[in-house]
Amino acid sequence: MALFVTIVVFFAAGTAAWGAPLEVPPTAWSGSGHKIVAAAEFDDGYGLYVFDIEGRGGGFIPFQHRILAMKWASKDGPLCLLARHANGRHYLWLANPSGIIKRLSERPVYVYDTPSANLFDWSPDCRHVVFASDTGGNVDLWRVEIEYGWEKRLTHAKSKDFSPAWSPNGKWITFCSERGGTRGIWILPADAGPARKVTDGPEDEEHPAWSPGSDRICFLAKGRREGIYTVAVLGGGRKPIAIGGRNYAAPVWSSTGKWISFVYGNNAANIFCTPVKKAKGWGPYFQTTFDQGQQVSTGLRVPAWSPARDQLVYATLDEGRLSIRVASLSEDHGAAWRNVYTAPRERLKHKPFKKTGGG
Repeated sequence: MALFVTIVVFFAAGTAAWGAPLEVPPTAWSGSGHKIVAAAEFDDGYGLYVFDIEGRGGGFIPFQHRILAMKWASKDGPLCLLARHANGRHYLWLANPSGIIKRLSERPVYVYDTPSANLFDWSPDCRHVVFASDTGGNVDLWRVEIEYGWEKRLTHAKSKDFSPAWSPNGKWITFCSERGGTRGIWILPADAGPARKVTDGPEDEEHPAWSPGSDRICFLAKGRREGIYTVAVLGGGRKPIAIGGRNYAAPVWSSTGKWISFVYGNNAANIFCTPVKKAKGWGPYFQTTFDQGQQVSTGLRVPAWSPARDQLVYATLDEGRLSIRVASLSEDHGAAWRNVYTAPRERLKHKPFKKTGGG
């Protein structure tokens, strides 16, 4: 059965009147695929709206801080939120469909200047979250334990280490590092041990994300041949997935391993997908979103794959109205997308975002 979710959402983007750029709300899919959540403003106010796979509301969780990104643990475990507080710093929080559980990180999370799928990430056993922080005098990777909140520093390099992603088999953490003077893709044993570089390009490389089999990493390379590539964890040359043009970001491997999605173009709202087996660098590409650049601000939006199907869920704009769309991907037929809900114009009230409390 195709998965279609009906949601009514409006994100408080700090704008006071209709016509100003609308910031698309972040969404997340539960580990079981039975629920999704959107950080939005509806009749109940700003917070988290949780829905089942039929689009029925499963609850509203009020929240006082702006949410930039969300990731749901597997097996319908907790939801991890990255929230910006009124003091301008970012912290991790835990929530579930019943409400906010607690603030998770004591130290602030490092958020850099380009959209990424991995500002933080869950361990596969859902016991830890890895993130980057600059509180130790440098930007390093940290791990926080879920139950008690214990934080442990994982890297001690003099250069910035950030954008971590935990391998599905739990053995490795990949990240972007500026060791050596350029940004490159590195991996670190999750239990302990030295880090090593896995990419061989001379230009900047960033936005690492794992294949479901934990044997390859996709990433963005900048420079003369900018685009999305993959590389084997054990080493070897990189394979082009999508090259040509400029402004790539946020590659994400689908849970089935068949697809890699990424943001492309001057408008950071537009998501493209390419089948991994057929990708030769110059296509085929399938566009799934068609937002207008002058209508939407999406600095941190990244693709959200279903945990079990070749489907993406995301918020978008249709002729100025906020909608939820599910895109189903087929290697033979490309992307088939469908609006599952479009909010009436009168629901878009553009209330200014109210900053309340920090720390």
